[in-house]
Amino acid sequence: METKQCLCCKATKLKSEFTKHSQKKDGLYTYCKTCKSEQDRNSYLKNKEARIAYIKSWSLQNVGKTQAYKRKYKELNPDVDKIYKRENKATVNFMNARRRANTKNRTPSWLTEFDRLKMKCYYQVASMRSRESGQKWHVDHIIPLQGENVCGLHVPNNLQIIPAIENMRKNNHYEV
Repeated sequence: METKQCLCCKATKLKSEFTKHSQKKDGLYTYCKTCKSEQDRNSYLKNKEARIAYIKSWSLQNVGKTQAYKRKYKELNPDVDKIYKRENKATVNFMNARRRANTKNRTPSWLTEFDRLKMKCYYQVASMRSRESGQKWHVDHIIPLQGENVCGLHVPNNLQIIPAIENMRKNNHYEV
């Protein structure tokens, strides 16, 4: 087994403990994986705000690539949501409670039983479409309940049934 000396910690380690680097003569990085990881972490912490700002701006400029990456990641890791929910129960419960409270607070007291029945029908139709087509359908608030510029009400006239992918693309936005 071949070894190599790390330029950072000066330890002689197996070549398998070095990251690949195509531009180096031996094809390996000059620091071992441990030292390289530490160096990268320190660099990130030193430039954290700038790095986060860069990532946000890149994501906004490359929405399609970002969505494709997330979609591919979810396909390769189908249980990632279940794991997150299991490991972050408090956060998930808080977010669900907040969503329910916002829906309740945005439901006016003047709604009639007919209006409530109509809203229930929207949800049943969306469920039926999902079952029949094999594609997920959502009941969407045309004017979001928690929008940035404007907030809508949880009433029948503010509901529409749309494919889930369109609802996720809309992402709580409303063009004024």
